Amino acid sequence: AAAEAEATKARQEAEALKAKLEALKAAAREEGERLSAEAATRSKASEAAAQAQAEERVGAVQARANAKIAELQKAFAEVAAGAAEARQVAQLSKGREEALTATIKELSTLAKDQRASLSVARRRFTEELDDELRGRVADAADAA
Repeated sequence: AAAEAEATKARQEAEALKAKLEALKAAAREEGERLSAEAATRSKASEAAAQAQAEERVGAVQARANAKIAELQKAFAEVAAGAAEARQVAQLSKGREEALTATIKELSTLAKDQRASLSVARRRFTEELDDELRGRVADAADAA
């Protein structure tokens, strides 16, 4: 359960990072468009400089976006590893639970068998004791 919660949290963080990435990409596009519009109004020389600056800014935003993508991929890998580990632990727990259930059933059966054997032995002992006591009473009655 803790691993599932951690995996869910990691997925949510990854989704938030994706949203930030999309926002950064949109901002980069807007910034590029803004810079392009500014460049159109400038002279040819300043237009080339503005274009280079816009490309530099877009490149910087893309570099940040690529870093975020790498971070997201790492987070997804960690989530997947955590989920796989959680599934493995759950399978092991289920196997242990099944083994314990089988052991409890075996012990219950043994206890029932032992109670039945004890009951039979107690009945035989009581019958033998009753027979012996009757025999002694009869012997005492004969002697008297």
